[in-house]
Amino acid sequence: MAELEQVISSAFWGHSNGVLVLNDSGLLWRSRQTEAQKKVAKEDLVSMLWSAIGPKQYHLKVTTRGGKTVRFTGLKQSDVDLIRTFSRDTLGREMEEERLASSGGNWGHMQFQGSNLNFVVQDQGVAMDLPLDLIAQCAMPGKNEVELQFHEDDTVAGDEESLVEMRLYIPGDADDGMTAEGLKDEILERANISHVTGKSIVELDESMGTFLTPRGRYAVELYGSFLRMHGKTYDYKILYSNINRCFLLEYPNSTNTAFVISLEEPIRQGKQGYPHLVLQLARDEVHIDVNLTADEIKKYNGNIHERMSGSLPQIVATLFKFIMGKKVYTSGKFTTHSGDRAVKCAVKASSGVLFPLEKSFMFIHKPTTFIRYEEIDYVEFQRYAGQSGSSASRNFDLLVSCRGVGQEQAYETVFSAIDRREFPELSQFLTSKKLKIRNLKDTQSAATAGGAAGGAKERANLDDALGPEEGEGEFVGAVTALHFSADGSLLYAAVGCTLYVYDTTNGTMFVSPLPIWSHGTIHGMDVAQSLALCFGQKQLALVSALPTTTTSTVQSSSPSSIIATECMDWILDARLLVDDVVVDDTALLLPMVAVGLAHNMVHIWDPSTRTTLQTFQCTERTILVRPA
Repeated sequence: MAELEQVISSAFWGHSNGVLVLNDSGLLWRSRQTEAQKKVAKEDLVSMLWSAIGPKQYHLKVTTRGGKTVRFTGLKQSDVDLIRTFSRDTLGREMEEERLASSGGNWGHMQFQGSNLNFVVQDQGVAMDLPLDLIAQCAMPGKNEVELQFHEDDTVAGDEESLVEMRLYIPGDADDGMTAEGLKDEILERANISHVTGKSIVELDESMGTFLTPRGRYAVELYGSFLRMHGKTYDYKILYSNINRCFLLEYPNSTNTAFVISLEEPIRQGKQGYPHLVLQLARDEVHIDVNLTADEIKKYNGNIHERMSGSLPQIVATLFKFIMGKKVYTSGKFTTHSGDRAVKCAVKASSGVLFPLEKSFMFIHKPTTFIRYEEIDYVEFQRYAGQSGSSASRNFDLLVSCRGVGQEQAYETVFSAIDRREFPELSQFLTSKKLKIRNLKDTQSAATAGGAAGGAKERANLDDALGPEEGEGEFVGAVTALHFSADGSLLYAAVGCTLYVYDTTNGTMFVSPLPIWSHGTIHGMDVAQSLALCFGQKQLALVSALPTTTTSTVQSSSPSSIIATECMDWILDARLLVDDVVVDDTALLLPMVAVGLAHNMVHIWDPSTRTTLQTFQCTERTILVRPA
């Protein structure tokens, strides 16, 4: 028997036009422009309602099992008659009319129907029908107010309007007993906004820091793929995929540090969007527990521990960097006349701090402003009269003009009230970045800042070598051990289980990072010539062929040899038992190693044979020293 089928040539699902097909198995909608389809099986149908939404326009609402709703618009009267007949004769269901309130009244009550929130006007019908999956945020800006924020459609053109927020007023003496807080809680529950699966990895209490944008105190929870911000009024769930980068920036002449989270899509409070979240942290020593097992912690290669101890900003940066997998950038090479990394200034009427980074400007905090150097057309120094200027010109302004990109128009930002003593350092830094300074000659002659352009070529070459990001300003992690080479030209720094070697003359990385272990933390080092002894927890490793001066001819990105072992107890200290490394005609002669363990034990370890030669039991904790 042939399948009975009816076709409606034009029906909209959302904003897409297509064909609606009705047959024995249910409803099938196919897009005309794409291959998109929407199918509703006969056995999943719960109800079908039609309503008139204009003189010649009709709407079909199909409710399925689980409370899901599918809507088709752009239908004609003849289409509705066809669907009604087909539904009764073929699908065995009566299609009813849904009454809509069209009087313009704004007083009624809220009803939850499946996955929808309906606003019903008494004796008139439904005035508003909101799918709960469109709600991104629900908050209470006032005692009797509920604010609904909707997901923003990134396909909407810039000159088009879309609904992004709605506020509902719920009187305290409502007849149905509904309160604003009760409605908010039910919306959060039904829309799965507050629902979180899995356990949090780290919880940062709201007392640990204050958010400058959005302003207030929020508790922060880090999960495997997202973070939650829980405040008194607003809650936010931010996917790590929505985070571009983070910054760890120290305020000048302050004990506070700013941790900035830059977002791809900003969060909102009312009409205000926040593309940059600024968390102000005090440089206090704290302990933070991590909710991970020992096996789960291993995948972080010694950078995350069950208990993180140290400076709060360093711990927060480490947690965000390694849990989220995002880069964290710090201040670059710019220094002020007093040695700080930022200059105090103002944007319009709001004072703040401007950080000239290696590839961008960051102004904190109101409004938080991020400008890439590559977007800048030119900069201009204004109101500068030299170092011996009058009292009326103790400050100067920096105008930054940016090019228009895509549909965005060109714009200017003025950083005003900068101390005139900062001009030589700031002008020299901007010149080294190859930024076009419109009135450079005039300001240089006023400042007599000879050499402002000197070194620009050298700095530019260094920037090219560092790549497109903030270069050496990247936050690597919390440093757990430090040691200098004999001549002081190299710095050996341990971060987690990785050893970094830096050139102390310019702060650049001398060789590629050297992974010592697969997991764990280097807590201490002893260096003698080209050997480095690293230890941490119960692990011990001897690294050979380490660069000792900036003239060392190191070609490989990894050391020639790493001899590692694991001790039976916690290592408190370790020393190479030699001042100089001895080399005979054939090979490097490895020295003995003294290892101080917990419980007052000392082992003499031979790295050549990887064996313990002697063991000593001491009456007190032993202090190890290298023999003279």
